[in-house]
Amino acid sequence: MGLTSLQVGLLAVFSISICLATCGIVVRFWARILLRKRWEANDYVMLVSYLAVLALVIAAFIGVLNAHVGVHVVDIPATEREEALGLNYKLVFIDTVLFATASTFANISISHFYTTIFPHLWLVRTCHVQMVLVALFWVSSVVASCLICQPLAFLWDRHLPGGGKCFDIRHFWLGGSIVSLCFDTVNVVMPMPILWRLRMDWRKKVRLTVLFGLGAVYVFRPLLSCSSSHHYHLYHPPPHRYKPHDPSTTSNAS
Repeated sequence: MGLTSLQVGLLAVFSISICLATCGIVVRFWARILLRKRWEANDYVMLVSYLAVLALVIAAFIGVLNAHVGVHVVDIPATEREEALGLNYKLVFIDTVLFATASTFANISISHFYTTIFPHLWLVRTCHVQMVLVALFWVSSVVASCLICQPLAFLWDRHLPGGGKCFDIRHFWLGGSIVSLCFDTVNVVMPMPILWRLRMDWRKKVRLTVLFGLGAVYVFRPLLSCSSSHHYHLYHPPPHRYKPHDPSTTSNAS
């Protein structure tokens, strides 16, 4: 079975994304070398975020090439459907944890970076609060990911003895994406009042605003996640209990 146009597009987006992320992390650390500055805590934290993004892209490639992500369920060959859907939902769990990790550590890195360049007490305190809230959000996301199905293996194996129960994954993704959007927006907007109060030519203020405002691109990530949660058409366990050998289970799962 060849790749669909949607799958080719997904692979292209994944490739471009990891290339941009790699260029960003290389430039960041190359600047440290040129300026002869030691790595700071925010550098190490951003490196963790990058590694999570790298793992996320690898998982996405596996999903497209091996789990038929980007193909309608009815178009997956019947002999491969059950295995593909099982792998798909293993990747859903992995992607959820990796997405939360990448987002959390990037936000913490940016907030910590602000505390090193801006001496304003209100901003430093806001960044500290932001870092604590983001860390708590990460812990809650990982715990929620582990509890999305009871037992967890029921997420990808519908034939477990005793059955299982899952909550609506789309609502879970939508909620997490909205919270991430709020944290990302705060990081983009937070330094702007300080930049425009600096005593410098307005042209320099505009350049600095554009420089710091590049983080607005980062905000589109959770926006896309919010949008995609409404179009999540692959098989997903509905939010109620299934029991093995129940005819209704077979019809719903397919």
